[in-house]
Amino acid sequence: MVENYIETIGQLIRQIMKTIPLGIFIGMVVLMIMKLLNKKNKLAVAILAMYLSMIIQGTILFRPIGQINEIVSKPFPIVGGARYMILYAIANALAFIPLGTLLPFVWNRAKNVKVCVLMGFFMSLFIETMQLILCCGVVQTEDLIMNTLGTYIGYILYRVIKNKRA
Repeated sequence: MVENYIETIGQLIRQIMKTIPLGIFIGMVVLMIMKLLNKKNKLAVAILAMYLSMIIQGTILFRPIGQINEIVSKPFPIVGGARYMILYAIANALAFIPLGTLLPFVWNRAKNVKVCVLMGFFMSLFIETMQLILCCGVVQTEDLIMNTLGTYIGYILYRVIKNKRA
């Protein structure tokens, strides 16, 4: 049983590793464009672009299209056991913490907690909708809940960072 969890974690890490090269490339291109346009918050915008690229690659682009067509409307099903469900839920929340942290740095309206968290919800909804349309993932209400929670946690982290700077 422990081997299954280790393999699941290994799969997550391998999936993340595949998204890094293109994510870095996109981040560098955005950084160069921001420098050319002499915009503020260059680094935060570039990191946000890199992050969004990696999320879209990992959740949509690098998945086999047309192979999975499933909707799980009941949140937190115990399929695969409670430990797997907890690991999966935590991974979903962790994946969206950077969005909640970075978004307020680059978009003034996202300094409002409601706007920031709502953007996290809509980003998650976009991913789930694309997975449904492209049949490249299991559409789950749990993902929406945990991704939105991760965005909120990220927003709290943003507030902590801002308060330490002040």
